[in-house]
Amino acid sequence: MTCCWCDKNISILRALADSKYCSSEHREYAEIRNFHGNELHLKDLRRRHHRYTVDAGILEVSWLDVNGKMKVTSTRVLNISEDGIAFQLSEPIMPLMVRFRSKRCKVEGIGAVKQCRRIGNKYLVGLEFADGLRWRAPEGDVREPIPLCEPVA
Repeated sequence: MTCCWCDKNISILRALADSKYCSSEHREYAEIRNFHGNELHLKDLRRRHHRYTVDAGILEVSWLDVNGKMKVTSTRVLNISEDGIAFQLSEPIMPLMVRFRSKRCKVEGIGAVKQCRRIGNKYLVGLEFADGLRWRAPEGDVREPIPLCEPVA
């Protein structure tokens, strides 16, 4: 059996508990994707740009919480488009600006929180890039999920 999320083999012991996913984390990502990022939403014609599902993209994000305290955490990116990015957090976030960066991908910027929805015990956060920041979509036929950035040589 292979994982519905990553196509890796599922161990025999794991298959006894869950025959579709190789880990509970992948089951959770699939649930978030089904709620927010399924094919219908990713290719919604009302959107300006296609959302690409991201595989193993990690960002460091920072923001001010409701008490004005600076919060910083690493998080997994769920999807990206030319003008925004979605990731998950363990706590809700106010609709303000969020700073994000990835040293590995050599990217940093800020974005405005456009949505923050609770899904299970996590929060799905959607940012719209600010200050003219844009992401360039891959060209040609693309198999998703895509990497957040090219592997470092």
